[in-house]
Amino acid sequence: MAASLAVDEVKALRDGREITQEAEDRLDAAVEANEEAADLLTSTAPTTMAGLAAAVAWLLEYDEGCIPDTSGQFLRTLASSPLMVVG
Repeated sequence: MAASLAVDEVKALRDGREITQEAEDRLDAAVEANEEAADLLTSTAPTTMAGLAAAVAWLLEYDEGCIPDTSGQFLRTLASSPLMVVG
């Protein structure tokens, strides 16, 4: 994430845009909220097919273009879901 943010900062400077403290604060809050959502998702096994589908859809978007660390964590949580029990 840090490398991505550094690239954004360089692009802003090249484009002649100033990075304000307000923008930095909003970005920090968004990153924190996203990380909290990922932590909650990866620690909660879904109990319905709708919940499973929503979690997978969210992870596909969240991990897009990244190393799929979060979806890997979720797969470990998913293994404990009653939806995954065969029989």
